[in-house]
Amino acid sequence: MFFRSIIYTLGILLFASGALGQDAQAEAKAADSKKNVRPGAIKTVDADGSSTMSRVAPGKPVQYLYRFEQPDFLVSRLTIMHDEKGRGTIEFDKRGYGGTVTDPIAIAPSVMEKITGLYRELNFLESSEVYQDSRDYSHLGNATLRVTSGEKTRTEKINWTQNKLAKEIVDQYRKIGTQHVWTFDIMLARENQPLETPKLMNNLKGLIGRNEIADPQGMLALLDGLANDERIPLMARNEATRVAAGIRKKKD
Repeated sequence: MFFRSIIYTLGILLFASGALGQDAQAEAKAADSKKNVRPGAIKTVDADGSSTMSRVAPGKPVQYLYRFEQPDFLVSRLTIMHDEKGRGTIEFDKRGYGGTVTDPIAIAPSVMEKITGLYRELNFLESSEVYQDSRDYSHLGNATLRVTSGEKTRTEKINWTQNKLAKEIVDQYRKIGTQHVWTFDIMLARENQPLETPKLMNNLKGLIGRNEIADPQGMLALLDGLANDERIPLMARNEATRVAAGIRKKKD
């Protein structure tokens, strides 16, 4: 498929101040491979909002999983799997791409601090609280949260919740996914459909303005590169410059 050649580059550019090196990619792939064959691995619960607790092999590092599913959405399925350092993989299915896209991911430390802090506040592994509300909003999509630590694994499926901490965890992962999918789209357009880049840059401006991007600082290297890339229209380059300036100004 024509866009597969850019996926490795995309993984390097994303999150964690811009980069995953070759050693880190190998480490992430190795961790993912081990995870896939882990004894006692759990399957996601069904869409009834029920939770699952089970035992897995001891001595394993903490592993996290987030999954979003809604067959009718443009991005119909998105899964993020990572360790305590935020390193792992992201997979997503997007209409028109003809298959699942899989990339390495490195979640920014500041974002990981938010996620792990929220899980601690929830006491997620020890609590038996069901976060799914009695109201069913599965038409808006189902989000799955799973944490595995040592001998404990807990999985919760949510499509609507009154628990602010659980909602914030889902929101953080949604922002991570949004950032990654946008980055994939802009890299694809940059190489193959440069006339699409002005629209994508305008979309990013809106996403950042609505606080729907997990780590704007982590996008600066990419934006600076776009601002100086003569393959894309001047309008897109200028917008990349403005968006990057706005991110830097907010940081200051």
